[in-house]
Amino acid sequence: MFEARLQNAMLFKKIAEALKELCHDINIDCDSDGLHLQAMDSSHVALVSLNIQPDAFEHYRCDRPVVLGLDMQQLSKFMKFCDKDTSMTLKKYDDSEDNKITMCFEDNSGILSSKECTLRLMDIEQEHISIPEEEYECNVTMPSSLFQSIVRDMSGIGDEVSLEISGKYIKFCVDGDDGKIDLNFPLNDSPDETKAVQIHADDTISQKYALSPAETAVPTQ
Repeated sequence: MFEARLQNAMLFKKIAEALKELCHDINIDCDSDGLHLQAMDSSHVALVSLNIQPDAFEHYRCDRPVVLGLDMQQLSKFMKFCDKDTSMTLKKYDDSEDNKITMCFEDNSGILSSKECTLRLMDIEQEHISIPEEEYECNVTMPSSLFQSIVRDMSGIGDEVSLEISGKYIKFCVDGDDGKIDLNFPLNDSPDETKAVQIHADDTISQKYALSPAETAVPTQ
């Protein structure tokens, strides 16, 4: 049997919302080490690799490896039942003919309501992608809400964003048919994670990226 309980179902909901526009069908591999998924968008531009360890769950049980083939659009519809006060339990029984996953939602706000949903699983042929270990030339950590705002605002101006990164700043630039936007963010080692912009770069680096994959990966919360 597979059973996993999240005290805050919003974690799983945000994952579903972020993936549903990028990848339609996804296999989630479940084993004693947690939940693992890999997926690419249809244009093979963006690769998603996600691991959720057992200690992220309030309760985690996986007696044998299980593959959950999910339609992310359908999963996202079921996740509308949860909010910040909802806990969720995922269940998959060992019966080979039981080709579905059960999701139990419980309201913890004091209303004490519960909902149980069953979602049919899919048989998805998906090749495992070997991701090589790399040492990146730079690493930038910033609030996800800030990155979300940057991507949303710039995608209305152009299709590509140019990044320039040094050890002291990160610069976003988009040049569209009707205008241009330059955004500069200096290094900010604030202890407040909602304001901090941490940059680790050995040299100045410039690169250009398509905005569309980033926009679908950071939907409005």
